[in-house]
Amino acid sequence: MNLSLFSVLVTALMYLGFGVLLFFYPVEFLKKAKIFLDHPVGIMEARSFYGGLEIGLGLFLIYSYIQFEPKVSLVMGIFLLSFTLIGRLYGMFVDSAWSSYLLYALIIEGVVLGLNLVSYLRLGVRN
Repeated sequence: MNLSLFSVLVTALMYLGFGVLLFFYPVEFLKKAKIFLDHPVGIMEARSFYGGLEIGLGLFLIYSYIQFEPKVSLVMGIFLLSFTLIGRLYGMFVDSAWSSYLLYALIIEGVVLGLNLVSYLRLGVRN
């Protein structure tokens, strides 16, 4: 397995994993992250928007890798992860929010972003 495929699969599985958990178990999963859903509309929103969207993003990353060239999927992963990290960091400082969940999320997303960047740069050198 080459590095670009590995990077895209890791990114896709990350989004798919969170998406499936949020789609089927939004209250339980978010409660562990100290995010509390106390109204059916909030639960539905977490299930549909976050769960459904993340599942769609993960599947689209895999589809775009197969259908197009790897750079397309890597650029998409780089944008998704970059703006997820920017939003998370901004929220942490503006809202003074901090938890071990946020630390783990930052580390995981940062490492996967780095993997996508390295993969993209390696493809650029070869092509």
